Amino acid sequence: MQETNSEGCQNRLAQLDIKPIQNALWSLPSIDPPAIVRADILHNILLQVQKNMMEWVQGFLGKHKRLAVFDEICSSLPPYPGFPPPKKQYCQITMWSGTEMREVGRVILACFTAAMHRGQDTSCLSPAAHSDLKVAIRAVRALSDFCLIVQYQSHTPETIKYMSKYLQDFHKYRHVFGEFRASKADYRKAKGASHDLAASQARQSTISNYFQVTARQKANEVSGNRQERQDLVKEMLGQSTFNYPKLYLLTHYAHQIEHFGSLPQYSTEITEALHKPLKDAYRRSNRVDATPQILDSYARESACRMLELNLCAWGKELELAPDIKNLVSGLQKER
Repeated sequence: MQETNSEGCQNRLAQLDIKPIQNALWSLPSIDPPAIVRADILHNILLQVQKNMMEWVQGFLGKHKRLAVFDEICSSLPPYPGFPPPKKQYCQITMWSGTEMREVGRVILACFTAAMHRGQDTSCLSPAAHSDLKVAIRAVRALSDFCLIVQYQSHTPETIKYMSKYLQDFHKYRHVFGEFRASKADYRKAKGASHDLAASQARQSTISNYFQVTARQKANEVSGNRQERQDLVKEMLGQSTFNYPKLYLLTHYAHQIEHFGSLPQYSTEITEALHKPLKDAYRRSNRVDATPQILDSYARESACRMLELNLCAWGKELELAPDIKNLVSGLQKER
């Protein structure tokens, strides 16, 4: 009976595209697996979820030929207390830091909306594009609001409700970015299906050439075939799922906040700066036998910093030495 239940559970997980695995911690009493791993705002929110959202936005802008407008708007943002504007255009930045991605998350909705609604020097959007734009704005707003409210230093039951609502809204409207979530294999598959459909349409056109058709009918047929291929590619790419672990972890944030407090206190951003000396030491190595070179360089820098601190401390003692002598001599005279 237990084997039958186990097989049923595995079949159910397979239908949900979930890979069944066994973990020793699951069999321990009083263990809640989602509570073992704390939410990491740096690597989960800033450098993963928000970065993915920026990739979807970039794909949407590129599809509607608004990418240059978006970069222009982002690079022309004025400075504001607490908000340093980006120094480069988004497409020119190869590696994002957590601080930079946090600042982008504050303005992404405004820049995206302004770029898509700009009509002075850009082409007009079709009615279908306008419909997709409304859904895309709602999706970006929901996810960006969720990422912002998650970074609060303190929460109330109302803010947790808002956070859950934003996440539900994003999952409601996320389908508009489905084609930009596709992998390279999905693109190859969709391209192959489009080629097959084009070959079938060409054969059908060859047969129809035996009948008398006007030039207008021929043009309408070509336009209809092109639209059919585009719809097929869009449908196949739109089937891409958003089923990846770091997006799924967002559903556990409300639970962790209620039981363990605000999330910034568990972020690895606090200790991320400790990696910088090791990264600098690796850049100075020959990248062949890097480990001993990194250790030697790091030890040498630590010794130099310790020596510098000692010299500064001795310098202060020497500066205070005359005052100490005068104080001692004054006390001796009073005696």
